[in-house]
Amino acid sequence: MKNIDITKDFLSVKFAIATISDTRKKHTDKSGDILYEKITKSGHEVSIREIIPDEIKKIELFLLNQIKNNLINVIITTGGTGLTGRDSTPEAVKNIIEKEIEGFGELFRMISYKKNRYFISPIKSNSRNCEWNFYICNTWFTFSMY
Repeated sequence: MKNIDITKDFLSVKFAIATISDTRKKHTDKSGDILYEKITKSGHEVSIREIIPDEIKKIELFLLNQIKNNLINVIITTGGTGLTGRDSTPEAVKNIIEKEIEGFGELFRMISYKKNRYFISPIKSNSRNCEWNFYICNTWFTFSMY
């Protein structure tokens, strides 16, 4: 990759992955499989991988437990961002943050648009997949991409 300083030592990080879904099972979790594959092929470790029902309290509990887990460096969630009443990942994340860093989402949407020349509209999809936010939660920098 360009712009990577190869004179620096590689630091492997440990991930927690949560697939938020009422319908996915381990054998049908394609997005979790893709994340796992990309993370491990990049030299990192997936320490925790769970499928969590689309319930705000269960999502919050998973996130808070991983934030407190000193063995986890990165938390990624996939799913739970649709437009139905059960899809609640963004609401769960927003319930536990301490501070939102404004403007981050707009910056990432602009970068994505310039790079890909398209913008995914939640009106044209079944997901609120155009939300990108930056928060502080329990002294962690938290990047959320729904």
